[in-house]
Amino acid sequence: MTSNADVLFLGRLFPPVNEDSVRSKARVDMQDAANQLQWNLINGFKKNGVKNINVVSYLPVDSWPKHYKDAFVKQIDCNIYDVQFRSVAFCNVTYIKQILCKKVCNKSVVEWAKNKNGRKKFLFCYTCNNTLMRAVAAAKRANPDVVAVQIIADITEFAANDNAKGIKKQFIINEIKTNERLMKHIDGYVLLTKQMKEKLGI
Repeated sequence: MTSNADVLFLGRLFPPVNEDSVRSKARVDMQDAANQLQWNLINGFKKNGVKNINVVSYLPVDSWPKHYKDAFVKQIDCNIYDVQFRSVAFCNVTYIKQILCKKVCNKSVVEWAKNKNGRKKFLFCYTCNNTLMRAVAAAKRANPDVVAVQIIADITEFAANDNAKGIKKQFIINEIKTNERLMKHIDGYVLLTKQMKEKLGI
């Protein structure tokens, strides 16, 4: 990947410009380790000379009203650390948020994919989250020349709740199957452990 590459980082992180506000509204602990890891990766691109970096983020907060004070999360667009950052807007209600976030993530990522500016495009997707994976698939359909790389911090099946029952258990099973289908759009992987490679069969 050259310094002239066009990079989009698709993940779940919050911008420092409103971190205090987000924390004040959260009723449960924030995903600090995951957030820091994602920023470390972005800063790593910069230190290796990549100049054109965009971030599309699906804010990592749990649902209203039990876990977060806002039922609606507003879109944020800003330039921070020479990175174009967008945190997408969504209705923060369980199940509704999964549907709406898929649409807004897709829209932002496809806009980037269609902007053929002469630079090689690399799309880095953090984790196996299906909302983000569907956005990767949409980007590849919009521009097959996009190189999609998945950074896997955990595997959907490992992250599932083994004690889930009934509808929730079926939902988890369906999500795992959907994730396996979406993997065909990925061109390469960044894995944290050797065990992940064996589990994914790559």
